[in-house]
Amino acid sequence: MASLFLLAASAAEGPVRRSVSVKGYEFSRGRLIELARQAIRGSPSSFLQVTFFGEGGGPPLPKPSHFDFEHWREVFEAAARTRMQVAEVISFRGNAVLRIREGDGAVEREVLSGRDPLQFLIHDRQFEIVHFGFSGPSRLGLQESVFIFVRSHSALNPADGIDLFNVLEPLFPGLAVAVEIRNDAWFVYQERYPFLNPFNEDRVAPSQRDYAGSPTMKCTGGAEGAHCELANL
Repeated sequence: MASLFLLAASAAEGPVRRSVSVKGYEFSRGRLIELARQAIRGSPSSFLQVTFFGEGGGPPLPKPSHFDFEHWREVFEAAARTRMQVAEVISFRGNAVLRIREGDGAVEREVLSGRDPLQFLIHDRQFEIVHFGFSGPSRLGLQESVFIFVRSHSALNPADGIDLFNVLEPLFPGLAVAVEIRNDAWFVYQERYPFLNPFNEDRVAPSQRDYAGSPTMKCTGGAEGAHCELANL
């Protein structure tokens, strides 16, 4: 039986991230909501991410340091054909949402408290966080980092990106924060973004030409404040 457990013993103020294996018969919407609520109640953290792996589910395949578009597409299509059950609860600032991917690829979401914390409205423009990627501190002394991948439903604008960055950065005190924004949820060449995001409902991968012609906006912080730039990546 899945149990949470894991989280109750943690008193850290920083992000809490855990994964839990769930037996096939337990991977149901009602049971996942119950487990997600347990996780939220048991965590003192300002940011909580718990991933539940059911049948065929598991941590994403890491991306190599160098690969081309065709390699990405081959791995994506192979992963997309795999039957997998994955769910994830994200909670911060009193808001929580549970996303569930069923074995047939269908995706649903359930707001557990407050509003959906992955949705933001900046200057009447809608933004959706589609993935959080984390890296630990390195032997070279590099700071622990969080990479936040966002889909925008409007044309990319650096001023909007800066405002969104300034909303997200305080969620991760002590961590270096980077925000990347696109008008889709592909992020093909970004190392901290999986080959297959199980909660991305887009099933048809873009062509190399279409992807190369679509911009990515990267936002980072610094001594002089946030900065965003557009590039075709």
